[in-house]
Amino acid sequence: MPGRRKKNKMIQNEIDAEKVLTNSEEIADDAENAVSDTVQETAEDTVPDSVEEAAESELPEGSDLPEGSDLPDADDLEFIDEKSARDKSMRPDGSAGNFPMDADSDDFEQGRGRRKRRARVGIPVTIVIIAALLVGGWYGWKYYTEQKAEQQKQDAKQENIAQEENLIDQNISILVTNYLTAYATADTDSLAAFASPLSDLEKNYITAVTPLIEGYDGIDGARSDSVNENQYFVTVTANEIYKNTQTKLPKTFHFVVEKSEDGTYLINNLYSAFNLKYKEADTDAATLQAYQAYLKSADVTASDSTAQTGAQEALKADAALKKQVDAANAALAAWEKNSKNGTVIPAAPKKEAAKDAKKTTAKTDSKDSKTDSKDAKDKKSKDSKSTGKVVKKYKAGYRAYPTDDIRIRKTADTKGEVLATAYKDKELILYEEVDGGWYKIRTGDVTGYVKKEYCKVKKVKLKQ
Repeated sequence: MPGRRKKNKMIQNEIDAEKVLTNSEEIADDAENAVSDTVQETAEDTVPDSVEEAAESELPEGSDLPEGSDLPDADDLEFIDEKSARDKSMRPDGSAGNFPMDADSDDFEQGRGRRKRRARVGIPVTIVIIAALLVGGWYGWKYYTEQKAEQQKQDAKQENIAQEENLIDQNISILVTNYLTAYATADTDSLAAFASPLSDLEKNYITAVTPLIEGYDGIDGARSDSVNENQYFVTVTANEIYKNTQTKLPKTFHFVVEKSEDGTYLINNLYSAFNLKYKEADTDAATLQAYQAYLKSADVTASDSTAQTGAQEALKADAALKKQVDAANAALAAWEKNSKNGTVIPAAPKKEAAKDAKKTTAKTDSKDSKTDSKDAKDKKSKDSKSTGKVVKKYKAGYRAYPTDDIRIRKTADTKGEVLATAYKDKELILYEEVDGGWYKIRTGDVTGYVKKEYCKVKKVKLKQ
């Protein structure tokens, strides 16, 4: 193992160091002996036996003392011992000192012991440090790989969400485009595949108001999540193209789109502009409230305002376009007033409805003054049968006035067939109250039932 090889190498280095020290000691001893012999021989040859002998010795030839110089006294001479002389000869500066070869052997052994102890302590510490680095590195790499995997997972999730959102937008775009294409051509059979429920009354309406429309282009839209899962509120902007015109009419459309369990997308036509106006079928209260809030939101109202401004400018700029739009509006008014394909159509707007109501009232007042029960037995009233028990019968002269635009149904049931629309404050001849909160009424040629909670009852003075 790497740790064991490193330890063996350190031990081998220590043995080599001891061998070097041993050889150094032997060399030092030899040098010491050589120096000692040399000093001894020199001292014997050069040092006189006494001061007197030194004084009597002649100076070398040609080495006269300077004038005025005397030989030193014996007291002025300094003699050193052999060890001092050897020590001073070994140092360049002449100072005494101990070299390693003069070191005490006990001190040297203690130093070597300290080195061994440091080596024994250092090896485990080194191993611990290396192990800590390896463990830390492993955990660091593990953390990095886990974080990277989590980030990749989140990126994949976000990408899937983006793809799903894009797929929803594509499906809604296709659905709305198909719907407007079928609407412009009055292809009600195809429309029923894109929007549901599509009543016969709405089919008749579409057939009546679309003959002048050639198609739509520039279709674009935005969606918002509904309060229900897999349900979306959609606003579409498009250019309505009329026949024999050059200018396009900007418009906005609003839809509630739902995704079915099989993954198909369909327009929930309960929240169509047609049904919200003519109230053919009931809607979910929570969904309707959320949808109405959506229609009043800043983004939607801004889109509507932009389209209305563009439409006004287009109508001012193109007389032919204005003529076609006026003709389409006239067709709508005629549809609301008249009956087509045997279907009873809602009455005309309030002003025209009021005139019709006065005419109808003038014709029927004489009959009502005699008895309303005869009218109840009329063939027209037989078309409408109550599904509940009669709670109260009203005498001649009683009228019901809707507090809002409400539906007139064939039976006293919210699922009953819608016969027409009774507009707010329109006078209705009141016959009886039926169990379940319904009034049996008549207006013009239509006899049916309306919800009691949406009507006010008054007694009027009949003309004689």
